[in-house]
Amino acid sequence: MKIKKFIKISPFSVVVLVIALLVTISSYQKVGNDETDLLYVIPLKGAISGGTADFINRGLLEAEKRQAEGVLLELKTFGGFADSMTEIGDAISSSKAPVYVFIEGRAISAGAYIALSANKIVMS
Repeated sequence: MKIKKFIKISPFSVVVLVIALLVTISSYQKVGNDETDLLYVIPLKGAISGGTADFINRGLLEAEKRQAEGVLLELKTFGGFADSMTEIGDAISSSKAPVYVFIEGRAISAGAYIALSANKIVMS
């Protein structure tokens, strides 16, 4: 007797996955008049986690690949995981493009560490 395993995927799960992918893809913004004058804007809002570290790493690598003049990291967080914080801080410190952090209201704990890894910090 064969046992078949099926995975049920609800329509709701598919919709959530598609929305998550669209948000991730559209989160990086390019600001500039042409390809030689390019500033990447990467929003970092909410808890710092492994997914956040991957997201920031992808953004920084894309900015380097496009030879961006700089990266603006919009930061608003209460903090998060220490290993992710360290990974993001190391990525910012080793970025070829200068990284500027704009703190919107708060950057507590891991957020403060990440901000201190940048070339310049601006707060509202």
